[in-house]
Amino acid sequence: MNANRSSYVRHRPLIACIDDSKTVQRQVSLVLGQSGYRVLPLSDPQKVITSLLEQTPDLILMDINLPDMDGYELCRQLQRSPELHHIPIVMLTGSGGTLHRIRARGVGAVDFLTKPIAPDELLKRVEIRLEQCQKEQRELSQPAPKTADSPKAPRLDKTTLFHTVSHLRLAFTGEQRQTLNLATKKLQQAIAQNPNNTTALAKLALTLYLSNQLADALTVLSTLETLEPKNLIHLRNRACIQEQLGDIIGAIACYEVISDQEPGDHYSVGRLNLLQQKFALTAS
Repeated sequence: MNANRSSYVRHRPLIACIDDSKTVQRQVSLVLGQSGYRVLPLSDPQKVITSLLEQTPDLILMDINLPDMDGYELCRQLQRSPELHHIPIVMLTGSGGTLHRIRARGVGAVDFLTKPIAPDELLKRVEIRLEQCQKEQRELSQPAPKTADSPKAPRLDKTTLFHTVSHLRLAFTGEQRQTLNLATKKLQQAIAQNPNNTTALAKLALTLYLSNQLADALTVLSTLETLEPKNLIHLRNRACIQEQLGDIIGAIACYEVISDQEPGDHYSVGRLNLLQQKFALTAS
């Protein structure tokens, strides 16, 4: 092999496929190999991190159901690694349920593929995630431009009440949404290092909310409520999201707790009265 050919091979994107199924490994290697990618097949989760440190891939495909250690735990370990946490992870599973998707996002995965994997879909997702990763790297090195007519992005503050910034969710420019996505990724990395970092968790809930990832924001708020049960800001923000998702009963339950503990919170008391009237009308 000449020098030019050797350099070309080294610079082709390397995709790690972590799966104990030889059939899946063969399929992924065949489909991606024919499209110019290099594939690193791995089957033993206990040896994955060592192998990835020796050959750092550009993208990881990871089965959820692995022997001895499930994909969620392995994903958490990779997110805690300073050398590997930046690599995008696409989870593979035989079940396409919403719960699996939420859990996959919660441990840092960027995407989700359901088995059996269609070759065209596999190539499409790999290309999209590699392009997105390259774009994010460019954005990190160059600040997004500001537009005079665009709304000012809110300061990431753990005390922000979601209802005060809800008008921004559909008004951000493309550049501002990219900035939000980058902030979300950095916060997820910080939380992977310290899962009890309530400041990072609160900011992550805000960026997810502003990015219209309401279900993911609720999941983060649930964690915050466990870590800080006396902090009613998390409950106020939960009530806001539940209203926007149409969960009137859930929002009423939140506002009832807030009103009992802080009767001087006129906003929450007002929302409670309004929602109770609305629920009474729909129930009659």
